[in-house]
Amino acid sequence: MKHEICKVADVPQTGSLIAPFFGREVHVWRSGERVRAAANVCLHFGGPLDCKDGKLVCQWHGAAFDMESGDRLEGPAPKSVATDVPVDARRGRRVELCLGRVTCLRRMK
Repeated sequence: MKHEICKVADVPQTGSLIAPFFGREVHVWRSGERVRAAANVCLHFGGPLDCKDGKLVCQWHGAAFDMESGDRLEGPAPKSVATDVPVDARRGRRVELCLGRVTCLRRMK
């Protein structure tokens, strides 16, 4: 089952949109023709992330993650962040996340 998190038209050409997802937040952004998403939570202490220059950066301790690969670039986070959360934007109007991914987002918090 999929859940609409935003409209494709709401996703900015640069930067990201923070959308609610069952009591949590996800960053949603464009990557070429694709729309991608990641939980808005750092894997260090669970701080919120900012979108800056192609990176998701922890507001608390400065851990930085590459938005394309999810790789940890710097900071105290122990591992990479998942930027490959399945997003369905093929219909061209809605951005949907699969409800089965809620477990993955919970593990990140």
